[in-house]
Amino acid sequence: MLIGCDFDGVIRKIGGFPRKAEFWDDPPVKDAVEAINHIVNEGHKVYILTARKKKWHPQIKKWCIRYGLPPLEVTNIKKDNTQLIIDDRAIRFDNNWLSISKLLT
Repeated sequence: MLIGCDFDGVIRKIGGFPRKAEFWDDPPVKDAVEAINHIVNEGHKVYILTARKKKWHPQIKKWCIRYGLPPLEVTNIKKDNTQLIIDDRAIRFDNNWLSISKLLT
């Protein structure tokens, strides 16, 4: 299975105010490293799908290696055939726009 995983708030713990662009010393979200390594070891392909600009992608990859993740691909473009996206800001669409509209009021 091809899985896209958000970085900020899903892999990397977001903290502090004001939010900073730098993240080198920010820790992983609890259990993120173990979970992603398990998913990869089960044979799934995981990549990081982030809203961050390309200039941040090499640093994200280095951060992942620093904290014990494999060298995951980092992109801001969803890959074709992605079967699952793990994101902290997503709304699951259940084929019912009325349920979405209720969230917006």
